[in-house]
Amino acid sequence: MGAYYHCGCGTNGVGGGPVTAGDSNYPDGARDCPMTDNLGGGGDQCFSFESQFGDPSASLDQYVYRLFNHRIQRSKDGGSTFIDLTAPEISVNDMHFYALGSTPDAHQPLVTLVIRGTASVTPKVSTDFNVQTTLGSRTPNYSYFTP
Repeated sequence: MGAYYHCGCGTNGVGGGPVTAGDSNYPDGARDCPMTDNLGGGGDQCFSFESQFGDPSASLDQYVYRLFNHRIQRSKDGGSTFIDLTAPEISVNDMHFYALGSTPDAHQPLVTLVIRGTASVTPKVSTDFNVQTTLGSRTPNYSYFTP
């Protein structure tokens, strides 16, 4: 749970991760990354937000999720340090976030996450998987309605 959504990895890349051209306000500023075509083009491999207990005026307390070395990782300090969330038997080949509504307006912010990978116990026994989920805010960005 949180607010102040930012889709992208920054112009330097998060901790050596992928670079997002034009993403100069990572991880603080609001940033959408929509799907650009019917085949899932667009999006980004990093997503950050201010947690429900975070301080919007503090610059390095955002939660950041990213794909790095076929692992999903999380940071609780704005991307300074990361921990792996996926088990060694899981290889995540692709992970993309698609975010809309990060800037204040009358719409509810939402993020769609697509993950593709392989789970394997031995080289001979493996299973491909595809997961898609959409996460939405319960309320619109009410700051849009504030005079």
